[in-house]
Amino acid sequence: MDGQELQKIAGDCVVGLPGTDLEHRFGPDWRLYKVRGKVFILMTEMPGRPVVILKAGPDDAAALREQYADVIPAST
Repeated sequence: MDGQELQKIAGDCVVGLPGTDLEHRFGPDWRLYKVRGKVFILMTEMPGRPVVILKAGPDDAAALREQYADVIPAST
């Protein structure tokens, strides 16, 4: 799956969630989704590649990084 396909799937999922709001706080190229005022997903393009940034607890994030090579910390 490439980044564009991942963004489409993620976008399709979040629009169906109740109480989800979309903002473009960082500019038109950033899609920031919130529920009850809290950010849970961001989507944009990093130099030439679409990315999806998800909020996750530390233990969940570590488990996902161990299982999937393409899951990296946001600070990378």
